[in-house]
Amino acid sequence: MAQGKKYIKRGHFKMFNCHENPTMPPPRGAAPVAFLDEISDEESYAISFLRHWSSDEKSKTKVIAELVKHLGKHRAHDAEQCLETLHFFLTTHPITPIMYHDLTCDCVGAHEACFANFITLAANAKKKDALIFASLLVNPRFLEVFHQSGEKFGLAIKLISQSEKVSKLTIRVKQREHVDESTSETIFRE
Repeated sequence: MAQGKKYIKRGHFKMFNCHENPTMPPPRGAAPVAFLDEISDEESYAISFLRHWSSDEKSKTKVIAELVKHLGKHRAHDAEQCLETLHFFLTTHPITPIMYHDLTCDCVGAHEACFANFITLAANAKKKDALIFASLLVNPRFLEVFHQSGEKFGLAIKLISQSEKVSKLTIRVKQREHVDESTSETIFRE
């Protein structure tokens, strides 16, 4: 317990890079439980946005730009407000001090996985299940407000994820059309 205390700052996020000192086990909330490429897009976005939001002002600006790019100004502003509310409760009313991995880390910590599950469950109208995960993160007095913000933010993430899937599909279709065109050109040349 004494080892973990040096990473904890009451009332603030402490970014924790699990690869910084591999000989010392990470604090419990930062213990790696998955990798970003093993979880759903929605969960990955939730973790990434929260890591960036808690990092610095430059990273916050990147989050806002990403939200505006995918959601438009009005919806992006709403999502930003929800993320700010979630961040506020996680930093001022946590059950235990919240631990996060570094922005560049591929690992997903226990607290991050809990947050990601909360966001996706809230967005999918599974309130009871979402509240179970939320109760592991924030003081029970604030669960309802925390859930409302999580639900709205989760719905925004779903929209972003869907637009990304459409973009990737469009790119694949264009690439396939390009391959088909180049294949047909070589067939006609012979």
